[in-house]
Order: sequence, then structure tokens, then C-alpha cells
Amino acid sequence: KNTRLKGPKWTLNSLGSYEFYIGKYPLNLSMEYIYRSSNAAGPGVRANMFSDSISIINTRAKLFINPDLTVTVWVENLLDQHAVVERGANSAEGFLSAIYGEDIYDQIVGFHQPPRMAGINVDFRF
Repeated sequence: KNTRLKGPKWTLNSLGSYEFYIGKYPLNLSMEYIYRSSNAAGPGVRANMFSDSISIINTRAKLFINPDLTVTVWVENLLDQHAVVERGANSAEGFLSAIYGEDIYDQIVGFHQPPRMAGINVDFRF
């Protein structure tokens, strides 16, 4: 039978990069865009078990100080987009079902898109 596999209907990934010099040091700037449409539940799965669509921008600036030393400043989820990236039935067993009863199995749980994160990486080869 012609049944579509569970997965988003549309996905798009795009990456742009530009490199130039600051004095004698190369600097690479890059930006990434990720889009994924909502993911409907597959056959035999409850209708409220779906993933939200996501639209994420990640950025990076990498400075090459010498062949053995680079410094990278990065931001993931630049616009701090919030989404539930996966939903599913609660499969808690034992302890939680003893406290909350059997109705805990009817609940829907989800994994959320990580919030905006930023950092600095220093890479040194020796």
C-alpha cells in the first residue's frame, strides 16, 4: 500500500560563508539556515503526536591566528525560536505510574528545540 513514511514533508538547509582578512589574519564568517516543516503523526499513531515546524539560524566567526591556533565565536538558534521538535506518548514505568496512576500513559511528552546558545572555541594544535 502507498503509505508515506513518517517524516517532514519539506526540509531546507542553506549555508553561506565569506572569508576576508583582518590585517594578516583570515576571518571566516558563516551563517546557516535550517527549515523543517511540521511532522504529522504516521499511521497508527495518535493525531496529537507531531513535531512543530522549525526555522533556525546559526552563525559563526572563525579567526585563523596561525596554522596551529584558531578562535571561533558562534551562536546557535540566533533568533531564539521555540518549538517542540518531537512528541510522543509517555512511556514512564514503575515509579511515576505508581504516583500518578495508569492515566500517565495517556499523556503526550515532547522534546524542545534548544534555546539560543553562544560560545567561544579556542583550537590549538601541538
